[in-house]
Amino acid sequence: MLWPSNLSTIALLNSLHKPDVDPSLPTTRLRFFFYVVVIAFVYEWFPLYIAPILTAVSLLCYGAASSSNPDVVRVLGSAYQGLGFLSFSFDWSIISNWNPITTPLWAIINQFVGFWFFAWVLTPIFWVKNMYGMDYELGALPSEGPNGTGKFPIGHAMNTPTLLNRNGSAVKSLGFVDTNTLMLKEEYYEEQHPIYISTWFANIYLASFITFSACLVHVGLWYGKDVWHRFRTAMSELDKHDIHAKLMDAYPDVPDWWYIILLVATLIMGIGVCQWGGFQLPWWGVLLGFALAAISILPIGTIQAISGQQIGLNVISEFLIGLILPGRIGAVMAFKTFSYMAMYQGLFLVQDLKLGHYMKIPPRAMFTVQLFSTILAVVVNIFTSFVIYEGFGRTTDHIVESDDTSPLVWKIQVDPPVGWTANGYNVFLNAGAIWGAIGPARFFGPGSPYSSTLYGFLIGAVLPVFPYLLHKWQPQSFWHLVNVPLLTIINVDPGVTLSMFITPVLVAFGVNYFVKKYHHAWWKKYAYVMSAALDGGTAIALTVTFLAFSAQANPMYFPKWALNRYDVELCAPAYFNDCKDKSKYDPDFNQTTDPQCQFRPHLVRDTDAELPKVDPEVAVEKAEFEKEVAELGDIPEAEYLDEIYDIIDAVVSRTDDPTLPALTVRTWSLSIFFGFLYALVNTLFTFRTNSITISPFIAVLLSYPLGHGLAHILPKVSVFGLFSLNPGPFNVKEHALIYVFVSACASPAYALYNIIGQRYQLYEENLSVAACVFFGITTQCFGYGLAGVCRRFLVRPAAMLWPSNLSTIALLNSLHKPDVDPTLPTTRLRFFFYIVLAAFVYEWFPLYIAPLLTAVSLLCYGAESSSNPDVLRVLGSAYQGLGFLSFSFDWSLISYWAPITTPLWAMINQFVGLWFFAWVLTPIFWVKNMYGKDYELGALPSEGPNGTGYFPLGHAMNTAALLNKNGSYVRSRWFVDTNTLTLKEDYYQEQHPIYISTWFANLYMASFITFAACLVHVGLWYGKDVWHRFRTAISELDKHDIHAKLMDAYPDVPDWWYIILLVSTLIMGIGVCQWGGFQLPWWGVLLGFALAAISILPIGTIQAISGQQIGLNVISEFLIGLILPGRIGAVMAFKTFSYMAMYQGLFLVGDLKLGHYMKIPPRAMFTVQLFSTVLAVIVNIFTSFIIYEGFGRTTDHVVVGDDTSPLVWKIQVDPPVGWTANGYNVFLNAGAIWGAIGPARFFGPGSPYSSTLYGFLVGAVLPVFPYLLHKWQPHSFWHLVNMPLITIISLDPGTTLSMLITPLLVAFGVNYVVKKYHHAWWKKYAYVMAA
Repeated sequence: MLWPSNLSTIALLNSLHKPDVDPSLPTTRLRFFFYVVVIAFVYEWFPLYIAPILTAVSLLCYGAASSSNPDVVRVLGSAYQGLGFLSFSFDWSIISNWNPITTPLWAIINQFVGFWFFAWVLTPIFWVKNMYGMDYELGALPSEGPNGTGKFPIGHAMNTPTLLNRNGSAVKSLGFVDTNTLMLKEEYYEEQHPIYISTWFANIYLASFITFSACLVHVGLWYGKDVWHRFRTAMSELDKHDIHAKLMDAYPDVPDWWYIILLVATLIMGIGVCQWGGFQLPWWGVLLGFALAAISILPIGTIQAISGQQIGLNVISEFLIGLILPGRIGAVMAFKTFSYMAMYQGLFLVQDLKLGHYMKIPPRAMFTVQLFSTILAVVVNIFTSFVIYEGFGRTTDHIVESDDTSPLVWKIQVDPPVGWTANGYNVFLNAGAIWGAIGPARFFGPGSPYSSTLYGFLIGAVLPVFPYLLHKWQPQSFWHLVNVPLLTIINVDPGVTLSMFITPVLVAFGVNYFVKKYHHAWWKKYAYVMSAALDGGTAIALTVTFLAFSAQANPMYFPKWALNRYDVELCAPAYFNDCKDKSKYDPDFNQTTDPQCQFRPHLVRDTDAELPKVDPEVAVEKAEFEKEVAELGDIPEAEYLDEIYDIIDAVVSRTDDPTLPALTVRTWSLSIFFGFLYALVNTLFTFRTNSITISPFIAVLLSYPLGHGLAHILPKVSVFGLFSLNPGPFNVKEHALIYVFVSACASPAYALYNIIGQRYQLYEENLSVAACVFFGITTQCFGYGLAGVCRRFLVRPAAMLWPSNLSTIALLNSLHKPDVDPTLPTTRLRFFFYIVLAAFVYEWFPLYIAPLLTAVSLLCYGAESSSNPDVLRVLGSAYQGLGFLSFSFDWSLISYWAPITTPLWAMINQFVGLWFFAWVLTPIFWVKNMYGKDYELGALPSEGPNGTGYFPLGHAMNTAALLNKNGSYVRSRWFVDTNTLTLKEDYYQEQHPIYISTWFANLYMASFITFAACLVHVGLWYGKDVWHRFRTAISELDKHDIHAKLMDAYPDVPDWWYIILLVSTLIMGIGVCQWGGFQLPWWGVLLGFALAAISILPIGTIQAISGQQIGLNVISEFLIGLILPGRIGAVMAFKTFSYMAMYQGLFLVGDLKLGHYMKIPPRAMFTVQLFSTVLAVIVNIFTSFIIYEGFGRTTDHVVVGDDTSPLVWKIQVDPPVGWTANGYNVFLNAGAIWGAIGPARFFGPGSPYSSTLYGFLVGAVLPVFPYLLHKWQPHSFWHLVNMPLITIISLDPGTTLSMLITPLLVAFGVNYVVKKYHHAWWKKYAYVMAA
C-alpha cells in the first residue's frame, strides 16, 4: 500500500531536515526546491493573470470558424464548454490536480486512457447519436447561446452542470425545490419534465456506476486473499519483515477504544443534528450512511493506496438515499455528506497514518493532530463561507424563475466575478436536485432519458474479470497493470476546465519514464522535491493574484492583449468574443444597448421557429430520398446514392416482364451439363500451386447459342399440364439461372480441403466415402438458412450494391437486350466478343509463351549488383518474397481483385492496406526479428538454393511452411498422430517453438484486426438501419426503390423453407461429425452455427458494399483450438462448418441480389442454388479421390517422424511442376497450427506470436476514428475510409504477389479516368469488358 500522494511531502520534509551529501548531482534538494518554487511562482502569473490563454490552448478552436461544421468543432475542442479534445493546459494549478509526478505512471496511463475514451470517444458518439434523447439539441436555443444570455457560448450544452427542460432550455435546480419544505415542487416538475443534463454530465454518472461495482470486483479478485489473511492474523505478525513496520513497533499504537468512542460519539451527534437540526435525514439514515462507508472504505482505500486516486462515494450515496427518500433534497444532500465524508475522512486519516509510518511519527500524536485540525478547519470553513456569501449581499436585478419565496436573490449566485462562479456548489446543488428533489426513480428509472446508464453497474461488475483472467493466462504480461476502476473513474465535475487531459500524461511520461530511465539518479533525488516545489510556488501565486486583483468589488484585469481575451480559447463565435471583451475591459460599455451584443433573429435555430412552406410534391420526393439515405448509416447522402444509382443504372433495367419463364427444361438441361463439367474441371485446378477456376462466363457464352438452338428444336408441347418443353424464345431469366447454377458448381466445396487433408494427407483412410459426401453436402448447405434471415438486410436495400454481380448482368443484357445507342461505335455484344477474342489471344503469352509476364519483379533485376541481394530478393520476388514493385500482366491474376466491378474507393482501401502490411509492416518486422527468428527462417544452406530448394531465396517469407526451433522446414502432418488425429507431444517437444514466416504471421494478425473491425464498423455505420429492419415488415422496406417494387410481384421464399433446411442440415451435421469420423462433438456444430450467425450480417454488409468478403476461417480455428486443443480433426471440421455456413449463406444472398436486379422469382433462385450445390459436392469429392489415388503411392521418400505410412501419396511428395496443391497444404498447416499444436501453444504466453492477438484490440478501436472524423467533417472523404477493407488480406501465403499494383492501376484507369472523361463509354462498355 504505497499511498503515492505522500511522497512529495516526505521529499520536501527530508530536503529541509536531512543532510544532502550526494556529490554526483549539481545541487542539494533544498536549494533545488527553492529554485523551483521561485520559477513556479513567477511562471504562474502568466496563466493566472497575464496570459490566461495558457490555461487552455484548444487547437481545434482555432479552425472552428473555417470549418464546415463549426458547432461540432467547438463542442469537441473547447475546454471550458466542450470536451477539450486536443486542448492543452500550461497552468500547473490545473495539471497538479492529477499529481502526475507522484502518481505511478501505470496509474496515470490507466486513468487517462479512461478519460480519453469517455470524453473523446463515447461522449461524442452519444452526443451526435442523441443517445439520451435530445443531446445534440440541448443548449441550442438562440436565447441562451452566444447571441443571447451566453449561458452556452458555443451553442450547445456539453461541459456544464446545468439542468435543462424538455425544450432544451436551462432551468435552475432551485426552481424544483419548495424552500419551505425542501421537497419537490410537483407541479413545476410536471411542466418541465423530462429533465435533461449534458451528455458529458450523464456519462460521468455512467462512469461512476461502472467504477463503484468495478472497484468491489477488482479488489475482491486481486486482493481478496490478502484481506482475508489479515483478518485472521494478529497485527504483530503482519509485515514483520518490513523494516518500516519494525521501526513503527517501537511506538505505542492508538488503542481501538479511542476509535470506538469517537465513532459512537459522532454517530450520536449526527443522529441528533440530522433528526432535529433541520437536515431532514432520519436517524436510520445516519446509520445507513455509516454502513455504506464501512462497506466501501476497504476496496476504495486499496485503489487509492496503490494509485493515489480516490473513487468518490457521492454518486452511489445519492442514488441509494434518493431511492429510499424520493423528493427530499435536504435528506439526500445530508446523507451524501455523511456517507461520503465518513469514507473520505477515514481514508484521509489512514493516509496521514501512512505518512507517519514513513516518517516514524508516533501514531497517537498523529491521531490527536488530525482530530484537532479537522475541528478547527470546519469552524473556519463555515464562518468564512457565510461571510463571503453575505458580504456580496442580495439583489433584485434578477428574477428566479418559479421562485416566489426569494424576491431578493444572493448576488454572488446570479452575478459572480469572472472566474469565481462557485461551480462546485452549483454541481452539488444540481446533483441534489437530480437525486433528491427529482429523485433517481424519475431521473434514471424506466422511461427516463438516462435509464440506460444503470447498465454501468453490470458493466463494472464484468469488466475487471477480463484483465484478471488474461493475467492468469499471461502472468508475465502487462495485464496486472490494467486497473478497470482507474480506467472508469472520472474525477472531474461537469463545468471544470477540460484542458488537463493531455498535459499531465506528458509530464508523467517525461518525468517517470524518460527521466527515470535515462537519468535515474537525478529522478531519485529531485523528482518528488520538484513536485512539492511546483505545488508550493503555484499555491503562493494563486493566493497573491487573488488577494491583489480578484478579492474586491471591481476586479482588476490585466490589460487586453492577444493572450488575454474574455474567451481565452477563441472558441465561441467572434461576435460573442468581441461583445464580452468590450463589457469586460471597457467600463463605459453598455452590453444591453450595443448592437454588437443584441439578439440576432436570423441566427435562430429554435426547433419551434416557423419554417418556410414547401411544395407538397417536393416534400414527398425529399422524404423518399431521405428514407433511402437513412439506410446508408450517416454517410454523405447525395454523393453516395448518386454513385450507387449511377453504377446500377449503367447495367440494370428499371423494367420487368413477369410473364417470362425462368425455370424451364432448357434451364435444367444446360445447367446440369455445364455444372457437372465445371465441378469436375475446377476440382482438378485446386491442385495447382496458384489455384484458378474456370469462369462461369464461358458457360454463359456457350449456353447462349445452345439455348436458342433448343428453343428451335424442342417441341412446344405440355408435359402433364405442368410445364412446357418449349415455352418460347430463350430469355435472359433462363440464362441468368444457368449462370447461377454453374457458378455454384464452379466453386469447389470448401469441405474438399478438410476431407483431402484428413483422408489422404493424414492417412485417415477409414473415413468412409458416404461420411465424406454427407459432410460436404451438410457444410455447403448449412448456411442457406441464415441467408433467409439476412435477405431483408443484405438484398433489398439499394445501398447493398453487391458489385460482383454487375459484370454478369452487363454480359446477360448484352446478349439479350437490344442496343440502339447510336453515339458509340458498336454494340455491347459485338464489343464483348472483341474483348473475348483479344483476351483469349493475349493470355497465351503469360500462361504459356512468356510466363515472365505473370511477375515482372523490378527489384530482382538489380539484386545481383546490390550490396545486400538477400533483402532485395525477399522484398521484390513475387513468388517467394513480398512482390514490392512487382507487376503482373496476367489477367488471371489481376482479375482476382475484380478491379473493374469493385468500386474504386473499395479498391483504394484494400490496396492501401495490402501495401502497408506487405511492404511496410512485414519488412520492418522481418529485419527486426519481431517474432523471434524471422530473419533466420529458411536460411539453412541445406534448404536454400543449393540444397533442397524449399526456400530458393535463402529466406522463408511468402510460404505456408512450418519451421522448427532451428529454422528448418517441418511438415505439418508430422505433428499429428494419424491414428488419433491428435498432437504427437514428444515430436512437438523436440521441435518447438514452431515458427512461420513473417508474412504468414502478419496475415493472421490482419485477420484478427479485420474481424473485430468489421463488427465495430458495421455497428457504427449501419446499426440503426439493421435495428429498423428487424422491427419492420419486409413489405414495408424499400417500398420506394423501383427494383424492390418490381420484385414484390413474385412470391417470396417462405421462411419455413429456410427453417426446414437449417434444421435438417444441423441434424445431418451433428450425425456425421459425431459418428462419421470428423471428431467434432455435437455442441461444436451448434457453436459453429452460432459463430456464423453472429458474423454473417457485418461481414455480408462489407461484402455487399465493396465486393470483398472477410473470411471467418481464422477466427473459427482460433475459437475451437482453444476449446479442443490438440485435436486437428475437430478444428478442421469446425472451421469448415462455421466458415461455410457464413460463406454459402452469403453466396445465396449474392445470387438473390442478382435475381433482384434481373427480376428472377426468388423460389426459382432458391431451388437452383440448392440443387446445384448438392450436385457440385458429389462431383468435387469423387474427382479429388480419383486424382489422389490415380497418382498412386511411392516408397522413394522417407517421412520424418511418421512411422505409420511407409507408402506415401506420390502427389504429396513429388508433384508435377506448378501442381503443388498449395491450397490443401495451407489448409493442413493451418489445421496443424490451430488444431494439433493449438492457439494456446502457438499464440499463447511465451510463444513467438502472442503479440498478434493485440489485433483484436486494434481492430475494435480503429473504425472509431474515421467515424468520428466523418462526424466532425461530414463532407470530407472519411465515409470512404473502411477499416475492415484496409486490413483484410484475402491471400494465402505462397500466392504469387505480383498483383499488388496492376489491379489498382486498372481500377484507376477505368473507374476514374474513363468514367470521368468518357462517361458514356464507361456506362455502356465497362462491365461488359470485365465479363
